[in-house]
Amino acid sequence: MAKADGNATGTSAKVAKMTAESLPIAIAALLEMNNYSVSHDVHIHGAQVDLLAKSKGDPFAPVLYIEATIEYVSTAKYGKDATKFLLVKAKDPGGVCLCISSTGFTADVSERASASGVQTLTYDELFKRFEKFGDYVDLVIKDAGTKQLAAAYEEPQFNDPKGQQFATKWLGHWKQFSSKEAKWLIILGEYGTGKTSLTKILQRRWIEEYHDDPSKALPIRIELRNFSRQFDARGLLHHFLDSNNLSHISIEFILHLIRTGRAVLLLDGYDEMAQFLNSRERRACLKALADLASDGAKGLITSRPNYFTENEELNVFEALYTNLEQNRYYISQADRSFIDDERAVDQLVERYVLSRYERSLQDLTPQQTESLVRRKLSRDPKGQEIILSILRRVFREEDNGQRQALSGKPVIISYLLELVDELRKDETATSIETYSEWQLYKMILDRLMLRDAARTSLAAPLRRKSLQSLSLALSARGVGVADEAVFTKIIDEQFRSELRRLTADERRSKRDELFEELRSSATLTRTTGGGKDGYLFSHNSLREYLVTETLMAGLATREPAIVRVPITAAMRSFVTSMSPDEGKVLVRALSDLWPQRSSGLSLGPYLVLLWDWMRRHTPSARSALLEVTSLGQAVSHLSDLSVRGLDLGADLHGDTLSVRADESEFSQTSFSGINLQGSHFRSCVFDEVDFSDCNLRDVNFSSSIIFETNFSNTQLLGSDFRSVDLDINIKVTGHSRAEEVLVGTSALGWLRFHGALTDNIDDIYVLSNHSKFPIISKISEKLSTNTNNQLLGLTQRGVASADPRCARSFVDRLLALNWATIDKNNLVTATGSGRSALLPLLDAERMAPEIAEFLREQ
Repeated sequence: MAKADGNATGTSAKVAKMTAESLPIAIAALLEMNNYSVSHDVHIHGAQVDLLAKSKGDPFAPVLYIEATIEYVSTAKYGKDATKFLLVKAKDPGGVCLCISSTGFTADVSERASASGVQTLTYDELFKRFEKFGDYVDLVIKDAGTKQLAAAYEEPQFNDPKGQQFATKWLGHWKQFSSKEAKWLIILGEYGTGKTSLTKILQRRWIEEYHDDPSKALPIRIELRNFSRQFDARGLLHHFLDSNNLSHISIEFILHLIRTGRAVLLLDGYDEMAQFLNSRERRACLKALADLASDGAKGLITSRPNYFTENEELNVFEALYTNLEQNRYYISQADRSFIDDERAVDQLVERYVLSRYERSLQDLTPQQTESLVRRKLSRDPKGQEIILSILRRVFREEDNGQRQALSGKPVIISYLLELVDELRKDETATSIETYSEWQLYKMILDRLMLRDAARTSLAAPLRRKSLQSLSLALSARGVGVADEAVFTKIIDEQFRSELRRLTADERRSKRDELFEELRSSATLTRTTGGGKDGYLFSHNSLREYLVTETLMAGLATREPAIVRVPITAAMRSFVTSMSPDEGKVLVRALSDLWPQRSSGLSLGPYLVLLWDWMRRHTPSARSALLEVTSLGQAVSHLSDLSVRGLDLGADLHGDTLSVRADESEFSQTSFSGINLQGSHFRSCVFDEVDFSDCNLRDVNFSSSIIFETNFSNTQLLGSDFRSVDLDINIKVTGHSRAEEVLVGTSALGWLRFHGALTDNIDDIYVLSNHSKFPIISKISEKLSTNTNNQLLGLTQRGVASADPRCARSFVDRLLALNWATIDKNNLVTATGSGRSALLPLLDAERMAPEIAEFLREQ
């Protein structure tokens, strides 16, 4: 147990709000949760004591007699309670007398009470003696940044099919009264809508509630951006403990809180984690969340929508194994083990995560925006009008030609509020008729750079270039925060020539000077916790803009950097908002560089970044793609690329496209519905690629690695899958029309059955996909395991009823082969040679040539 620290009031500013009625209730709740039975308003020798508490676990523990007050206890006030305690001591000399105040005691009272055997405790001190989270509570409530946020917080709203409500009010009700189907929430919102601020406000408010009444759920807030690799449930909780001064608490204790409903999880930034993970890693993380939920936890997850969609994130595994029972006889033992394990995960995820309750967080309304600006700048009418004037002119052009106002994004408002002094001095800041996202963020960065330039000697271009390098570093997998080592690496790269001329001592001194210059930038904020102290950009969108600015500048000068960071929706949105003139320069540069992609240039991410702009400013999506990739031919050259997150299927559905894409990597990319006949994808890597509804005739996939790739409803005649990696994993539409996953030889068999060329495999893997195979396998099972099977049952009942003619023909074939006999009563029995031929079929080992021949005739 944590010990009380003297008479410090800790979070007294909050506790002082307790009333005479609520304080005894809070004390009682704290004691009851620590195995005490508590009675209220107990009379002893005519004196009324507020609380009497007896230990349930220790029959020899002393009884606690408690007086509770919200007053600051002076000598006069204490004198009234001292009489009661004298009567208590007379009746129960072994009892413990406690005087508990929510505000504190004078030094005289503490000294006097101690001399007379009475313990004086603030509510904070009592709280810390029993609860293990006192340090965490203090850390959250005393955090200066969250205090400042709470003071100016404008309540956001949910606006979705479930209604329009103020988010924090609705979530407060959910925390207390959530239905079973809504124990897990997904809070979706575009960049800058305030998802992180919402979780911080909820954490603070719910911590205050917990502090005042420990029977309420403890909020456990975790920033998922700290997990650029998959985690399990224990790893998630370990991180929380280590980051919040709670390393003395065991995981088992936290899990106990979760199981008993005394904790609520606030998981912020699923998208920041998911952008680094492949489907298998994300699946492991979802299983971890499902594990927690199955233990009784309730919680919410925030994410940008594009990382948490029904089809591409959660629901992708929902129906993959529903056909297992029907196909059980032709799945190998290894495949069966894989599918059993995966189906168990599916059931867990589907039960606790898939059946999710989703809410959408909206930007602030125009009225809320104006209210926030006028409140923050209450003494600056001119500043109010400058900010509101800019906000009224910030728009995003949508695909349908309409404009979406961005004036309600809290992140944009906060940046402009920080820059009001600079904007007041610069009349040109309000002269642009309409700001795009690109122009607005450029203006914000320019003003922040001016602010830095006013207080330091570092040249603005060098500072900006260093911050651009920092944005790339912080966007990379596994970095998290920028510590001194990250800054030192950037300094050594950006100031190489200057540092080279210095002595060793001078070089160290200069590095320290530059580190101080850069870390104090107005674009950065300090972060602490979990042993990862360092610096971050004040908002993700600022980092994403700087990354985009860096990449586009390199592309424009024909010196593109190798892209090792995810391309996010916000980055694509920034580029899409560029003017026609700016975009044309970049498209031309990409087209000029395209022939050099095999020489080591990483051009795939640049195509993804520019794709939405190209789509919008080109007559058709096909012409947009060919403008960059055709090399003067009617072919899209996509070889030697790494492409992630490109949805060509949405824009070229029904189009014909000839592709040359050898030795490329495609992940989370869609070609759905495109006629790709005769295209080349040799030696490629496919991860979560969608070829559904495609014409893939004569397409070459040889020597490729294929994982989680959808081939449902494709035309595959003549397509080449020879020498593909044997760990191939594909999604297809099965006999029951449900989506299935096929792995290894089962996947190759499905492809071959549908006309593809593959390496040699046994007919069992190919013909098990035949529509008549379930009939053949069921008859084989009955003959191999039973004697004297009725002919009518074999040929007209069960699965045979789907095609009695085929069933009778198969029995006749078995009789002709002497693999079965039939007696005068029409009872059919397998012969010894028949069992030898049929049993390997049941074990999914091989198919006898005679059976294969029969199926091919059908």
